[in-house]
Amino acid sequence: MPKKYGSNLLVAIWNLRAFGDLSKAWTTAEGLSPKRNFTEVHYIAAVIRRFDVVAVQCVRGNLRALRYVLKVLGED
Repeated sequence: MPKKYGSNLLVAIWNLRAFGDLSKAWTTAEGLSPKRNFTEVHYIAAVIRRFDVVAVQCVRGNLRALRYVLKVLGED
């Protein structure tokens, strides 16, 4: 269902497996850790942006990737 301002409320729950540390690169070589990179985080933010309320599960103790998603999403 498309988002209609003032007409509906879109809610999502997303289990982002092992969402924690962030690589300071746009790609991550195979076998290297952490797995998340800038490209993946921008894709995640693009999906989250489509919803009004989002619950993100499986966030690890290291919040670097989550903080970067929030930065990409902006204040709104």
